[in-house]
Amino acid sequence: APFAEQIEDILRAKLNSDPFNKFDIDLGTAADGSLEILVNGEKYESVKALPDEKLKNAFNEAVKKWNEK
Repeated sequence: APFAEQIEDILRAKLNSDPFNKFDIDLGTAADGSLEILVNGEKYESVKALPDEKLKNAFNEAVKKWNEK
């Protein structure tokens, strides 16, 4: 699977274990190969631009876990 889908799977597993999860996440690969991040239907250009610190941390942890594979 493309890297974006692998990271999304890790991130979804982490977020779905949180009973207060309020985020619908969709990651994809843009035409230029960069990562597309959609949260609750809104597109974000980077992890730093995400609307919530907890979400940023979860995303960074998912990327770290993916890099360890």
